[in-house]
Formats: sequence, C-alpha cells, structure tokens
Amino acid sequence: MADLNFHSALTGSNIVASPSGSGVDIAEIQNLGMLDVRILPQGRKALTAATMELGFSLPHLPRTSVSGRGRTALWWSVDQWLVTCARARAHDLATKLETSLGRTHSMVTNVSDARCVIRISGDQTRELLMKGCNLDLLANDLAPGYVRRTQIAEIPVALHFVSDAPLSFDIYVFRSYATYIWQWLTIAGRASASLQLYGSQLPPGV
Repeated sequence: MADLNFHSALTGSNIVASPSGSGVDIAEIQNLGMLDVRILPQGRKALTAATMELGFSLPHLPRTSVSGRGRTALWWSVDQWLVTCARARAHDLATKLETSLGRTHSMVTNVSDARCVIRISGDQTRELLMKGCNLDLLANDLAPGYVRRTQIAEIPVALHFVSDAPLSFDIYVFRSYATYIWQWLTIAGRASASLQLYGSQLPPGV
C-alpha cells in the first residue's frame, strides 16, 4: 500500500508572503497534530486517566489553555478540548488516550487534517485581528493562554493567544477556508491598511 502524504490546504496556493512594513509576520504552523477529546465534566475517572497520559490536567476554565510536554490543550466547551502535539505523534497519543480512558464515557478523535493553523506575530497583531472580528483584544485581562472561538471576516475560527513577547496569536481555521483567511490577512495586514489606535478619550463637552 502506498504511504499517505499530508499536504496543507495552503500548499501550492498563489499566496503572498507576510506584508512588508506592516508590523506583522504571517506563517503557517505545519506538522501539527490535533485530537478532539470529549469527556463528561463529572467523569472523574476519565479526567484522571487523561491527566496521567497527557502530563497535565485538561483546563476547566472557559477560554483557557494548558501546555506541557510538547502538547497543548485548548478549552473548547465544558466537555470538549482540542489537544495539539507533533503531527508524527498524534496517532500514538490518540491510541494511548483511548486505551487509558478505556470504557469511560469519553471519545478521542484524530482531527489533524481538519484545520490549518496560521500564526500572526508582531506589534500590529491585535489591530490586524480586530479588523475582522468583534473581540476586544486590548482588554487588560487578556493574557497568553486565552482561547476564543469567533469569526474573522465572517469565517468561523478559533484564536489562541500564544505569547506576549513576541506578541503572537494562532488562528485555527477549517481547511476549506484556509486560503481565503490567508489572503484576507495578507491584504488587511499591508502597511497601507494599518490602523492607529487611540487611548481613552473624554466625551465632548455639551
């Protein structure tokens, strides 16, 4: 049987590089494996088994993430997480999780081919993202690890705040929208389309 070779949805597309002078870098995160993990919040046995296998507890606070041992778990909902790891290790990790979870009320699905991940880095990252979504990414309580499912340019995505030094966000987007999102980011990220944010302003006098 012929070996299966993975090709990103962005492979071979006529896409442009990161816009010069824009204050952002745009790059695809390749070779990333993704597992959809479903466990009932009251399933203590299953949660303990997952913790033992992953090396950390799955996050239970909404819109948070946890990382360790080269893996990251993104909070998706009260009973669902997206666990990322090296693509080459995704199959083995899924198998080990399924074995550890046993006959508990849980499910592990390898969804590595379902999405592309695009990383936006640089001083203008927040401004670029806010052109296409209605989130306040300037909020004081926003910190690395933040996860939010939202829309960018009317397309469903998930945002993961990776780092504040350098400032970096990952965008998780379904494969069928990957080229569209990439092109939107590179056009909206051009220096000629840059935005200047203003701080708090007093209301005009009456």
